[in-house]
This record gives sequence, structure tokens and C-alpha cells, in this order.
Amino acid sequence: MSTMMLALTVGAVVAPNLLGPASVLARLAGAPPVTGIFIVAAAALLAALVCLPPVPGAPKADPLGHQLVRGRDGHRARTMWGCAAGPAAVLASANLVMVTVMAVVPPALHAHGASLHHLGLIVSAHVLAMFAPSVLVGRIADRVGARRVALVGTWFTASLAAGGAAAAASSPSTQAFFMVLLGSAWCVQVVAGSAWLLEETAQANRSFVEGIGEAWMAVAAVVGTLLAGPLLAAGGSLVLHAGLAALAALAACGATKHGSSRG
Repeated sequence: MSTMMLALTVGAVVAPNLLGPASVLARLAGAPPVTGIFIVAAAALLAALVCLPPVPGAPKADPLGHQLVRGRDGHRARTMWGCAAGPAAVLASANLVMVTVMAVVPPALHAHGASLHHLGLIVSAHVLAMFAPSVLVGRIADRVGARRVALVGTWFTASLAAGGAAAAASSPSTQAFFMVLLGSAWCVQVVAGSAWLLEETAQANRSFVEGIGEAWMAVAAVVGTLLAGPLLAAGGSLVLHAGLAALAALAACGATKHGSSRG
């Protein structure tokens, strides 16, 4: 899993640096400069579709797994949700903090005069930190335990969120460093949290429980972006980051309790 995440790094890091060059394409098309990256993305997606090999036939689904998903009774449902509770809290808090900060920091930097080129560099550094350490995190999780690493990452995220208000009021270079640290914390949470989720789940239920984890990450991202604007408008960066820190700490406490209760 960590190796596949590392493979994502190339495109994820290169893409933000195309914000500046892609704006030239947008101007040629008579569109706003920021839309140029969508032109590049569409071309890249088309090229990927052309290069894809034929899709092999789908393997037969595990009958036991389907029975548990389709016909589960209340006890089984609680068991599967219970297995996912701790890891899901880790994964959700990772996306909640990261996506919310990413929804606020780049527009704020741009509003204060940062060029698209500088924004691209900052986002690239952030994304690089999100994916590049994945192999190292995976190896550490295999050695010392995924749950322990996931909890360390969650507390690290909570600490960064608490100090985010100070970073927001500092220089762009300090903000860039903060974004790198935040990306690293996200990597630790997602890699180790996903591994923890698999450790907690029986083979037959893994597809269903992995879906629970993905759903929590998606919901957290939506909630974070919806709350970012109102919180920022109501109390500024201090209120926003204090709220994120509290939510991340709550997730860490819940995940710690879940892990302790399961031994």
C-alpha cells in the first residue's frame, strides 16, 4: 500500500507546478488563468485512458463477504462498525484537518499577493510530504505496530492544528514549512490507519470495512471545507485552528480508547 502511495507522488508533485505554465494555455483559449490546469488534467487523463491495458475479467466475489454485507444482522453490523471505529477516527481526522487547511491557506496566500508559481511550489511541497514518506511509514508500522504509529500521527496532527494559527500569521516560508509538516502527519495517519483497519478486520469483511474508512474520510473532507469559511469569518485563523486541534485530539483520544479496549 505504501509503495502504491509513493507511485502517486510523481503526478501529485508535478501537477501543482504546472499552474503557471498552464495559465498560458488558458489565456490562449480566452479563459481565466486558473482554469489552465484543468486543460492539462483533461489531456493527461485522456492519455492515461489511451495507454491503459485491457481490463481483465473481474474475479468472483467472496460469497462469505457478500453474505455479511447484504444479509448482516444487527450484531454483525455492530461488530464490523466496532472494528472500524478506531481506525476510522484516525482516517477521518487526517482528512478533516488536511483538507480544511488546504481550503484556507492557498487562497489566503494568493489574496496576500502570492503568485500562482509560488502557490504551486508550496502545494507541491505539501503533496510531496503527503506521499513520499509512505514507504518509510509502512515499514515502521510493520515493525512497531500500525495502531501505535497511527495514534502518534493523530496526536502530531492535533499539535500542528493547535499551532496553525501562529503559522498563518507568519511569513510564507513558515507557512510552507507548516504545510510540509501537515502533509507528513497526514501520511502517517493514512498509511498506518489503513494498515490498522486491515489488522482489525476479518478477511471476508475487509472490502466493506475499507469502504467505511473511505466514507469517513470523504465525509470529513466535505465537513471541513463547509466549516472552514464560517469559522474563519467568525473568529479568524485562531478559532479555525483551535477547532481543528480539538477535533483531532478528540479523534486521538477515541482511537486510543478503542485500541486499549481491544487489547
